[in-house]
Amino acid sequence: MAIKSDPYTFTNGTVADALEVNARFDELYNLQNGTIDADNMDLTDDYDWIGAHVFSGASTLSNATITTAHGRKRIETIGYGDGGTEPSSSAYTLTIGGEDYYVTTVDMSNDDQITFKTVVPYEYKVGTQLKLRIGFTDANAAAITHEFDSWVGLIDEGDVIDTSINTETASGTSIVSIAAADEFDYSEAIAVTDTSGEINSTAVAVGDVIVGKIEKTSGAQVFRIISMELIW
Repeated sequence: MAIKSDPYTFTNGTVADALEVNARFDELYNLQNGTIDADNMDLTDDYDWIGAHVFSGASTLSNATITTAHGRKRIETIGYGDGGTEPSSSAYTLTIGGEDYYVTTVDMSNDDQITFKTVVPYEYKVGTQLKLRIGFTDANAAAITHEFDSWVGLIDEGDVIDTSINTETASGTSIVSIAAADEFDYSEAIAVTDTSGEINSTAVAVGDVIVGKIEKTSGAQVFRIISMELIW
């Protein structure tokens, strides 16, 4: 569809002819009702789609990268730091249909450390804050506060993997448990980047590797980690 133009121009003091007025509106209505295409709409820039969108029929995205304002990625690579003590592990036993299933946990006491590693996924929207989403329980019947120190490092393309990588630290991050023993809950208190999606003033990008460590520093009960995700 060719670029649309205004078919008539009116001037002060002259009578607006009805046919000409209608013709101007017809141009707009015809454009809106099914004739908008690449000729009269610029689709080369980045667009933020707010709210829910439904696409019916076939849609073709050529050389497109779709990012999301909110998303998550499971962290599967978890190890143990050498600067503190190593956590123990345990499991909740669930009997379903006569079969036993085990929900394993990483059990952190004070001074225990765990490390993690993950790759920033393609869906990540640059400039969005990254956090850890930790699924956990503890055995306390009342709500208690667990505190953690954290360290994160950013490995970008071309970086030498040594102490010169960009890093950030945080101390005394609180996670408060639910007032019920062994009840599952989530926390998003531990930040991986600042609110602008940066580590040490360096923007995190798709494909970057993030490494990190968290240490439990206080809390009267064992903190049992069931799941850990990178979210934004």
